[in-house]
Amino acid sequence: MIYVYRSAGYDDKFNIIHLIKIGYTEDIEKRNLAYISHNPGIKLVYTYSDLGEEVEHSLHYLFRRYRYPDYGKEWFIYDEEIID
Repeated sequence: MIYVYRSAGYDDKFNIIHLIKIGYTEDIEKRNLAYISHNPGIKLVYTYSDLGEEVEHSLHYLFRRYRYPDYGKEWFIYDEEIID
């Protein structure tokens, strides 16, 4: 299952930045509980149960120009292109 979360973070100057996380899991309930316990402001935006890990990798590559490197390879600066 591919999932998309929306959250906020901070840049180096403590300005708020809006972020999107694209990931893969086989258990979205467990993943959701883990994220919420560490980041109560995170919100699950979309799930795609029929898509696999290879699609996740393709999406990471497709949106690489939006990647926010301080948070790893699955976090991206929020942009409507990603949501669309």
